[in-house]
Amino acid sequence: MSKEIFIFGTGASRAGNSSIPLGHELGWCRLSGHIVGMDAEDGAIQIYNSFVNIIKRYYPQYESMLPVHDEIENNSDPTPYFGKDNNKRYISDLAKAISGELSFDKLLGNCKIQDDAAALSVIKRIIHEHLLSASLIANDHKPYEEFKKWIALKNPDDVTLISFNYDCLLNDLTRKYPVSFDYAIDFDYIDPVIQYNKNISKNVKRFKLLKPHGSLDWQVCVKCRKLHQKPWVKWDDFNNIKCTLDGCDGLLQSFIFMPHVDYPKENKTFELIDSAVGKSLREAVKLTVIGYSFPPYDNHMIDKIKNMKKLQNIEVVDFERQVDFERQNDRIQQTTRRICDEYNDKMLSGMSIKPKLKVSLNGFEDWIDSKVSQDIA
Repeated sequence: MSKEIFIFGTGASRAGNSSIPLGHELGWCRLSGHIVGMDAEDGAIQIYNSFVNIIKRYYPQYESMLPVHDEIENNSDPTPYFGKDNNKRYISDLAKAISGELSFDKLLGNCKIQDDAAALSVIKRIIHEHLLSASLIANDHKPYEEFKKWIALKNPDDVTLISFNYDCLLNDLTRKYPVSFDYAIDFDYIDPVIQYNKNISKNVKRFKLLKPHGSLDWQVCVKCRKLHQKPWVKWDDFNNIKCTLDGCDGLLQSFIFMPHVDYPKENKTFELIDSAVGKSLREAVKLTVIGYSFPPYDNHMIDKIKNMKKLQNIEVVDFERQVDFERQNDRIQQTTRRICDEYNDKMLSGMSIKPKLKVSLNGFEDWIDSKVSQDIA
């Protein structure tokens, strides 16, 4: 039974790769990339124009800030802008102006309410491409690498990892690590490169890694519904890659989802993962949360935390941006109080015996460095 749980959110991946987008940044950088590569990138024009139409439909107040393709095509400036002379408008300006109201999270939720499948498909494509392109930028992720060295000291039966990140920076199965990971699900097809690395890693400790929101290296056939695992560095969700199992010719799609948009309650794979997450949490006595804020739309996970009857200790690892020395201690104290209040209100209020709560605000890299120095040095 797992006694210790580690939960990873976007902040954990961001700690070793600054290109990984936080919630309010999600989608916008990729949208800008589509504009830069309008002529060269297959399908970019259609994707961008589809996005413009979505804005027109649901957020007409911002229509004047978005260009038509002709305006972009005639632009000779390497940085994409819209308008002329002193009225230039950059995609980054648009993002800053409306990201509060028009984050991709909120846009997804609105399209779900409107039951607009076509709009959801466009937005999820931009999100998928953004996460994939951001993940490709870094060859190594120092905090994750150090974390793997550290947990190699632990018993895999006592530890479960839960990641809400779509990226594979923690677990790139095309590479060899001092530990290996088990997704705890059965794939109908596994790419030979991944299978080879699994085979040569049989003699290292194998830890359970649960990804209840899916992963960039998981794909599902839209026709036969069989589950594939391919290296994320090779995967292009929209290149018309087809399933070939048992003569099937269905298209493969990324097996990821947004919990507030399309939680797949009917999908048996996610039911298995969800059940494993709940079981691990119920047995755990220690919980470490790294870079995850438990957003309101993830109530499903918050309810599971509330049911951790054996929980004795929680540690929250986050990052408080450095300011001038005189103000830094005040900021850390304020942020610590805010996090403690949020945990007490959201998850711990109904517990008869409240666990001890510790907050570490020097970031994931500093936190894991201290663990490695303490336990390995």
